[in-house]
Amino acid sequence: VHLNQPVVDAARAYVQAGFSVIPIKTDGSKRPPPISWKPWQSKRASPYQIGQMFRAEVGIAILGGKVSGGLELLDFDRKEFIEPWIEKVEASAPGLVSRLPKVRTPKGGAHFYYRCPEIEGNQKLAQEPPSIGEDGQPKSITLIETRGEGGYVLAPPSPAACHPLKIPYQHVGGPPILETPVITPEERTSLL
Repeated sequence: VHLNQPVVDAARAYVQAGFSVIPIKTDGSKRPPPISWKPWQSKRASPYQIGQMFRAEVGIAILGGKVSGGLELLDFDRKEFIEPWIEKVEASAPGLVSRLPKVRTPKGGAHFYYRCPEIEGNQKLAQEPPSIGEDGQPKSITLIETRGEGGYVLAPPSPAACHPLKIPYQHVGGPPILETPVITPEERTSLL
């Protein structure tokens, strides 16, 4: 087994910055290897544990919630919703969005990172009207959601193979993820 040094270094840096992290398989599933990630929802891994968890060819996910300093993210699945949202937020909280790390997702959407004293579990904020899935059951496609307590997101520098499209997550704007700001509950309301 070879050490995936860029991912190990990033995992250690994320933990140093107060985030909890878990490894992600490089099979396009966006899932952790068969380990329990529940323990990492309440404590961060030690440098030794990081070395063990990230020893194989894996990606990295950052856990939302208190364990990561009140981390919550906005996850946009489609890029056409990002600019209209930024315009609305700018009207009520000028400059807020530019203070947030922005990561482009493989489908062209984005993750916006922030920490706040008041966050919640994952919430679906916008969905397409339900359609009938291949199994004959109604199926909704989520367009915008939060990732908070109990959630996680794939983060750079995960290998492209972690996502089914084989495209990497890339930091494209705002401060580095390691410098995710703490915002006020009022600013969070403006984002939501």
